[in-house]
Amino acid sequence: MGQGLAWILGVADWVADFNDAVRYIKAPAPVVLPLLAVSALFAVLWVGRLRFIGVCGCLLGFLIWAQTPRPLLLISDSGALLGILAPQGRLLSKSKGTGFVAKNWLRNDGDGRSQAQAAQGWQVAFDNLNWLHVVGKRAAADKKDCQPDQVVIANVYLQAHEKCLILDAAVFAATGSMDIIEREGRLQVRTALSFNGDRLWSRKHLTPSKAAMLAQKIERFSFLLNSSGLAPPTAPEP
Repeated sequence: MGQGLAWILGVADWVADFNDAVRYIKAPAPVVLPLLAVSALFAVLWVGRLRFIGVCGCLLGFLIWAQTPRPLLLISDSGALLGILAPQGRLLSKSKGTGFVAKNWLRNDGDGRSQAQAAQGWQVAFDNLNWLHVVGKRAAADKKDCQPDQVVIANVYLQAHEKCLILDAAVFAATGSMDIIEREGRLQVRTALSFNGDRLWSRKHLTPSKAAMLAQKIERFSFLLNSSGLAPPTAPEP
């Protein structure tokens, strides 16, 4: 047994030294893996020509996988990390910190870059939006005012402000992470709370007034997003 394991590890080490030995692919839609599994089982187990239905199901699964869009914007569950999808790949707001989240975002995009590489060019893309990203108490102390209809995203607690929309630690503690996707020509905000549902082990115990406040913030965030100029990336011209 030891010789067999040594052979397997030796082959794995040899293949790992190849150029481009590791290829990254983007994460599929939730329906893809069940569709592939059921279709493959049908194609293998069924006897007769109907097994080609399973083959067609597998082809459909790969087609859906290839056309699965990635979120235009990702916000971590603490608000400390943002990721905007650009023609050159996802741009991250930080070159260090929140590394586990950053790595998962990039790998789910099918992107093999490091966090530091993905952070290059962030400021140029972020400056096109009327947003403010506040990380840390010192940065929060320096930012005491905001512009009308400006979106302020922070990983600390901030005082409410009438002019701008504040998404701070209090909001993310209730909603969890957020992503923004395009659906039917409009940008839509999805939260971990709405995606996972009301579960006993993750229930937030929101009061009716706080739930209404969160719903109002998400609705306003969606409105400001659709007027911000954030759009799906287009391939760069050759």
